Amino acid sequence: VGVLSLEKSPSHPELRRAQNELKQLQSQYNNLKQKSQAFASGKANNEMLIPFGNIPTIGLDYARLFRSVKIQEMLLEFIYPQYEQAKIQEEKDTPTVQILDPAVPPELKTKPKRMVMVAVSMIVAFMIYCALVIYRMQLNLLREKDFDRYEKIMNIYSSLQKDMMFWRKK
Repeated sequence: VGVLSLEKSPSHPELRRAQNELKQLQSQYNNLKQKSQAFASGKANNEMLIPFGNIPTIGLDYARLFRSVKIQEMLLEFIYPQYEQAKIQEEKDTPTVQILDPAVPPELKTKPKRMVMVAVSMIVAFMIYCALVIYRMQLNLLREKDFDRYEKIMNIYSSLQKDMMFWRKK
């Protein structure tokens, strides 16, 4: 109510509703306080006591709740040791690996040596290129000197090329 009175005007409906609720709560609190004082002094009236007609139903509710609590206690007594045993077994089964030092990336790479790989691949490519050049030169020489052998080689080459195309389609 105090915060609302600072924010809202005195005639605001929300402030009036909050004030009415506060009055109702204070009156109920005062009423309850008087009854508890009367009960403590021994001058209690019948409002604080349980009506005689409700005693069996309240007793039955109490018995049901008591039974439910006892069942829960028995279940807990039965299941809790198994739960603790399972926790201990789980602790035993977990691997005990400790990390002594965290992993740190190296400052200099040792392998793979890229420079060596590049140099080797360049040399191999150069040798293959030289072999192809020598093959082409020999083929040209063969065409000039022995045309029949050249045609046989070219026929073999074209048949191989057709076979390669056939295998590519599959």
